[in-house]
Formats: sequence, C-alpha cells, structure tokens
Amino acid sequence: MKFAYEITAEDKADFLENLSQGVRPNKAAEQCDSTGTQFRKFRNPISQYFDPEFLRAWEEIEHSAAYRREFEDRIRDMVYDSAEDGNFTARWKLAVTHLPEFDWAKHTNLNVNMQMQVLTRALPALTMEELQRVAESLQAGEKPDLKALPEAV
Repeated sequence: MKFAYEITAEDKADFLENLSQGVRPNKAAEQCDSTGTQFRKFRNPISQYFDPEFLRAWEEIEHSAAYRREFEDRIRDMVYDSAEDGNFTARWKLAVTHLPEFDWAKHTNLNVNMQMQVLTRALPALTMEELQRVAESLQAGEKPDLKALPEAV
C-alpha cells in the first residue's frame, strides 16, 4: 500500500481517471495500490500533502454529469447482477437512494407518515370540534397542529 508521501503525480492522474469512470473514491484508490484515506490527504487544506489542483479536479469530476451517469450505470449493473445472484436487499437500497428510476419507491414525506401515526393514535379521543379543525387545516393545504391533540386513551 502506498502512503501519501509515496503517491506520485501519475498515481493522482490514475486515481482521477478511475474516479471519472464512476468508481467510488476508495475503490479508485485501491486500483492505485493505496487507500481513500491517503488520497483524501491531498484534499485536506490542513494536511501537509494538500494539493489545491488535485482538490479542484476531484470536485470537478464528482460534480460532473458524466460522473453521475457513470456512477448510476455502475449501480444499475450491481442491481441487475445482484438480482440475478439472488442477493438483492443491499443493492435495492443503493438503487432507491441513487437512481432516479427508483424514485417511486422512496418515502416522499416521513413527516406526513409520522403525523398520520399521531392522528391514528389520537383519533378515538378526538371531539368533533377537534376533528373539524384538523379537516379544515388539511383542506386549506396547511399542516394540522397534531401536537395539540389529546393522547389516545
């Protein structure tokens, strides 16, 4: 394994090339016989190895549309390979987190879900006036103040 002081300009170029192909930083570093930690030293302004040009190039790659496409393609490959191998759970979570075509599987509003849980618990104890207040808030497009509801009996 190469330490930061052993990493050459050629190693940095190879790392950035791997990164631009959608390879995650730790894997890109492994392909250069080092670790992500050693390469991150070149990004850190307080490190003795800080390299502002390397930092700029890394950030430029990570924020590029090409990097995003490559990364998404790698996840797609993992998802499909994993599905064929029968090990789908971890890859499914990666797909839901990173791929736009899996947006339909994301929880769209955890706050609404939590408010629904509060409302469901409180519903048996609600008076008609409180229920009307909640209904009016929802109709007005507002979030009802469910904290003020009585606790379920």
